Amino acid sequence: MEKNDDLNLTEMKLLDYIGKWPELTNKELAHLLNLKNPPYVSTLKRILHEKEYFVGPYYQTDYGKIFRNSVRKSIAIILFEQSYGFMVSLLKNIGCFSYMYPIEERFFKRIMVSIFDSDTTAVKELFDFLKEEGVIFHYELYVQDHQTHVIPPVFLRDSEEADFVPSLDNLLGETEIPDLSFGKFEGLQLSIREQELITCFEQGKNILTDIMEQEKAQGNFYTYAEWKDAKTLLTERKILQPVCDIFPLSYWKCSHFFLLVRTPQSSTTKKMLFNFAKDSRLYKKIFLWTSYQTGRMYGVIYCISHPEFTIKLLNQLDRYELIEDEQLFVLRKTISLWGGQSISMDYYDQEHQTLYFPYDDYLERMKTVLEGLTCPTL
Repeated sequence: MEKNDDLNLTEMKLLDYIGKWPELTNKELAHLLNLKNPPYVSTLKRILHEKEYFVGPYYQTDYGKIFRNSVRKSIAIILFEQSYGFMVSLLKNIGCFSYMYPIEERFFKRIMVSIFDSDTTAVKELFDFLKEEGVIFHYELYVQDHQTHVIPPVFLRDSEEADFVPSLDNLLGETEIPDLSFGKFEGLQLSIREQELITCFEQGKNILTDIMEQEKAQGNFYTYAEWKDAKTLLTERKILQPVCDIFPLSYWKCSHFFLLVRTPQSSTTKKMLFNFAKDSRLYKKIFLWTSYQTGRMYGVIYCISHPEFTIKLLNQLDRYELIEDEQLFVLRKTISLWGGQSISMDYYDQEHQTLYFPYDDYLERMKTVLEGLTCPTL
């Protein structure tokens, strides 16, 4: 197994700290690392970023606190025969997509696409249309009514390096389950500055001076103090919370997969999620998805791991008879086919504090493409 020969002890400690506490300043990190020169932390971060061990910080948004209506994500896993390039270009006409990942093939090509969802029926109509037109053969639709929970890898445990390929012996053990519910709507009328910060911060563009200059170029003349006040409002109310993505190996040396599991009880499913490879050298994002077709809840883990862990995963899960359904989606590493973007606030209604996306417009765009216009080339 490939070991971690390119990280020293200080770098591993730093990755552990910024994974747990992404809001810490360089001065605070230097104190934890026993470094006398806080600016050196910036150098270490740059080195680790160049080695592709982390990105961030970016910010996650609690949509429940800022929208009067329900805004969540719907996730479709679609099967098709067209080229990946054509399908990705076509799906990008759904202007409110969140991410797109190509999945390793079995019999058909497959893509997982996440859509910002203010009207699930309208989202479903987009994929029903593609199926009726024969563009896709089948799709499964899930809705995510909860926040995403990020668990960074552990590099050092009791001064020893943590495992790359942990056992899954304790999935049913007692463990703390955090509340993944969206927060309660706070009745805010988001200003242009706050709207812009939400979009930029989700992308990892979080330097206020850069945002201020960008907005000046578009005719929005606000002072630095006004931008800082907007950030303070969003962070103090925990509408925005910082996250760093920390990877167990250099990013493209890792295996990337989504694991869906379902058990008879949601409490058991959650327990398995938060015990999964606990305190090990894996990056995990935890989701709760509900099948639109069946109403059954799935626990979902997006995992970035050592490739050997992925190979052994299903054999380890087979011992758990409580698992009624498990699905493993290993992602293709074709960079040009991956897509991601933050939430757009272009359709935010400040008076009513609502956000509704124009799904009819997205449908018309796809119809135009399929009626003979050239689909943009990636």
